[in-house]
Amino acid sequence: MIASGAVPARRAAPDPIDQLLALDPGGRGIGPLVRAGAAAAAARALRRARRALVVTGFAVGPDMPETDGPPGAAVLGRALRLLGARVTYATDHVNAPVLGAALETLGEPRRIVIYPHDGNAARAVLAAERPTHLIAIERPGRNRAGDYLNMRGESVAAWNAPLDDLFVTPSGATTVARRRPVRPIPVRGSRMCE
Repeated sequence: MIASGAVPARRAAPDPIDQLLALDPGGRGIGPLVRAGAAAAAARALRRARRALVVTGFAVGPDMPETDGPPGAAVLGRALRLLGARVTYATDHVNAPVLGAALETLGEPRRIVIYPHDGNAARAVLAAERPTHLIAIERPGRNRAGDYLNMRGESVAAWNAPLDDLFVTPSGATTVARRRPVRPIPVRGSRMCE
């Protein structure tokens, strides 16, 4: 029974994009990782991008790039470019050919930074690119123990450069990540959408 004058609370309809992201046809347990409204928040944040640095590529073994991240990154980069952003991609040497092929197929500029293997690489790349937005698409990040793991829990650190340093080095950029189940580290001066 509803008290006189009271209006029952209306529940917001679930966002269809959130529902799509929560699908788990492979049974990997990703549904609980989806946060309501996160996709819409990421879209709003990306709409304001002026200089986007898209980080992608995941090596599953020596000289064995996974092939789903770079094409998705290229499509997202194309959309951002069409919205007026300058888009640069960062990856490591093993993933650069897959990313280059995806960009070429789309007729997109091949602005690819091959991440160097020195201790100041993140600072140098961030200083050169000055991104307003940092975006990770299918790129491994370190876990709490400092290792990079595949979906089976096996280390892939030997084959993946530490591009996640770009996200933990203060830059002031808005960060957006489509991530594997690893909790990102918040950085002072950056806003994060996941």
